[in-house]
Amino acid sequence: MGTEVRQPVVHHAPIRWTTLVFCLLVGFWTAGPAAAQEEAAPSSAAPIVETAPVVIDGETFFMVRGGYSFTAEERAALVADRIADVANRDLDGSASVIVRPSEFGPAVYADGTLISVVTESDAELEGFPPDQVADVLAKEVAKAIALHREGRSEEGVQRSIVFALGWTAAYVAFILSMVGLRRLRRGRAEARVQKWLADLEAKTGRVVDASALFAAQRLFFRGAMIVIVLTATYYYIARVLREFAYTSNIASVLLDTLAAPMIELGAGALAEIPDVLTLVAITLITRYLLKFLRLLFLNIDNGVITLKGFEPGWIWPTHRLARAALIIIAVVVAYPFIPGSGTAAFKGMTILLGVLMSVGSNSVASNLLAGLVVVYKRSINIGDRIRVGDVIGDVETVSLLDTHIRSLKNELVSLPNSLLLNNQVTNFTRTGQTPGLLIHTTVGIGYDEARSKVERLLMEAARETLGLKSDPPPFVLRRELASHDVKYELNAYRVDGGDPESIRSELHARILDRFHDEGVQIMTPFYVADPAELKIPKSSAGAPAGSGSVQTKGVKMSG
Repeated sequence: MGTEVRQPVVHHAPIRWTTLVFCLLVGFWTAGPAAAQEEAAPSSAAPIVETAPVVIDGETFFMVRGGYSFTAEERAALVADRIADVANRDLDGSASVIVRPSEFGPAVYADGTLISVVTESDAELEGFPPDQVADVLAKEVAKAIALHREGRSEEGVQRSIVFALGWTAAYVAFILSMVGLRRLRRGRAEARVQKWLADLEAKTGRVVDASALFAAQRLFFRGAMIVIVLTATYYYIARVLREFAYTSNIASVLLDTLAAPMIELGAGALAEIPDVLTLVAITLITRYLLKFLRLLFLNIDNGVITLKGFEPGWIWPTHRLARAALIIIAVVVAYPFIPGSGTAAFKGMTILLGVLMSVGSNSVASNLLAGLVVVYKRSINIGDRIRVGDVIGDVETVSLLDTHIRSLKNELVSLPNSLLLNNQVTNFTRTGQTPGLLIHTTVGIGYDEARSKVERLLMEAARETLGLKSDPPPFVLRRELASHDVKYELNAYRVDGGDPESIRSELHARILDRFHDEGVQIMTPFYVADPAELKIPKSSAGAPAGSGSVQTKGVKMSG
């Protein structure tokens, strides 16, 4: 005689142990192939059993497995159709669900209609004897029929309308809160963001465009709000449809379409919480170590902490190096805890980024290494007057990648540090223990002028020039006995702090004045003919025109 199960009055479907057992088995089967790959014999992996849920009015009641005649999906659809057919016969009556023995195992009947047969394979799937599985299956069938009939009754429809109105009120309240949040953000919050971005733009010397950042954050919040509202609307429609039995299947499709990936993401996020907490801890520790590092170098810069042999120009470059090293160490330590860092896609992306950086950063790396040499070799300092190739100017900043020089024409020139390392650099400021920078210039004078007179005039011009030292005294060298003139080189030490180019220009002016006053021509080596008079300004000539001079093409003076 069969076991009869009377239909209970059910309002909400409870959690079914069969579903939990199935989920555990699915988890075991999912992990099975991965574990089998680590072993030597892949044949020991558990076979994958095809299963499908039996869904009535959007509610999953139990799982069935596939067989030789039906796939799992086909069997689940057949069982669901039989349950719905029995439930629709009499919406007001109660169904009689019983278990009877059959040739293939215990069979579950509802109002005389066969619903399903529990086979030995089904029992093995659940891990219990067939009779116990059949009893549980009969209870689930009874609950499914009760819920199906209850949802289509007058009382059930009224209850569904009440719940739908509740969801509608919640949805309207949420939309109103989003509108209020948007207005609040446009008010004081947006003003604060604008002020913060303006301060950031001022601190970075307008390198950061506050208006562009503000527009970007507005676009971000607007897009986020649109996504949130659309998601809420989608979920609201699905929940309202879910409250009515006639549309619950449509709601289940909508909810499964949205909820399945969201649940998967949520489960993944929960699993990553320990790693995220570790990342937060590493970030906080790194942040406070960076603050301590900056405080340390600030004290060194202010003289609170003194390090013997540590140059002032090394302070902030060393701080930047230590900061970069600390950040790199933190990234290396944090890398294993980054969600998804162990996936093949993440590893492939990091390899691609590494290749791109290695290909495109050759010049950056060379400039960086050159910057280290320039900084720690102490060849130049901020404020030094230097010459690199055709560029002459004062050093304004020295970074690890480039050096900024303010030229004599007030032009800011950025020179890569590799250029400083690979070219000759003349420093006019750092004279060390020497008497100072030597200012020199060369003039060509004809053979008909006495050497002593020329040297006297050059020495007088040097003494009259401001910015040149009298001790050590200036001196003159006879550099060359050329074809048509004698090359005299005047040398004088600069007073510390003077501008070499301005001093040299002033020295040239004094030489011209002194030689013109004495009637001495400054020659070029190009002889044309004997002139009728001296080639000097008449207002400055201190001697009458002679006949022993040669005509010149112009003035020749070099420094």
